[in-house]
Amino acid sequence: PPDSSESNFNLWWLILTQFGFYLSFSIYVMPHNALLVELGHNEKERLTLATLISLTYAFGIIAAAQLPLIWTALQSGFGWSKVYSMRVAVGGLSLLAMACMFVPVFAISEKKYASIQPSTEPIWDSLKTTFQNSRFVKFVLSDAAYWTGLTIIETGLLYYI
Repeated sequence: PPDSSESNFNLWWLILTQFGFYLSFSIYVMPHNALLVELGHNEKERLTLATLISLTYAFGIIAAAQLPLIWTALQSGFGWSKVYSMRVAVGGLSLLAMACMFVPVFAISEKKYASIQPSTEPIWDSLKTTFQNSRFVKFVLSDAAYWTGLTIIETGLLYYI
């Protein structure tokens, strides 16, 4: 956090940071999930792709769980302050994650696997139609509840272990 003590500024920083994270996460993940049907030509291929996506997500959580170990090593190895060591560890892991996120962007040729037909419907009409579908609204609410619960568990994961 920007402020080294408890403050309202840190609270707002955290809220905006988490909002930015989940917005970015959705923008990155949703197109890949939408392509899953077209990338896998049968149930077995789609299940394999979904499993690989879940495994990479789990490996990301495992890597992030190593942050205390990394920043402690940086702190003792270089004599840096705890805050600076934490920032370097998080920054380094973020750069590694960003590099990993570019792999599917460059490795998957959407034109090769997907039949692309641009929509002619205006975005607001499309959103209105989408949210009139009661099943989609239920899915969005259940998905939000799932991610909220998962985030709570992941946040406390190190403390549980």
